[in-house]
Order: sequence, then C-alpha cells, then structure tokens
Amino acid sequence: MKLTRRTNVLLSDDDYFALKSMANDKGKTVGGVIRELINQNISKKSRKRLGIMKMLEEMKEMVKDCDLSGLKYKDLVNYGRKY
Repeated sequence: MKLTRRTNVLLSDDDYFALKSMANDKGKTVGGVIRELINQNISKKSRKRLGIMKMLEEMKEMVKDCDLSGLKYKDLVNYGRKY
C-alpha cells in the first residue's frame, strides 16, 4: 500500500501510551498500529462506496470530451428500467 496522505491527531497521554505499547508488542510504529486499527474498523459498505465513487470519477474522465448533445435522457432512463 502506497502511503500518500498525512494527518495529525491529538491524543490523550493514556491513548498515546496504549498505542505505543501496542506498537512495541507488534514490532510496529505507532502510525502502523493506527493504520491497522483504521483498516480493521472501516466497514465493507464504506469500502464499497469508495470503490463506486472512484469508478464514477473514472467514468466522468472517460466521457469528458464526448459530445452528448443529441442524447435523450428520458430514453436512457426508460432503457435502464428494462434491466
């Protein structure tokens, strides 16, 4: 996994030392433990939604230069209702 985003999080001393202890036990960094906990707690629904959003963005990019002026929206809707 390529790490591309940075964020800052303020923690209480208790939370920080608990994370630090977990990191030491697992041989990881505190950041690594936080990423692991985040990944364990993101729901499948959220992951699916992110995948759909990415797909829609890719589709927008694919059709950005297409001429859609002759497209009949109502016909497309009716066609889609068949399936």
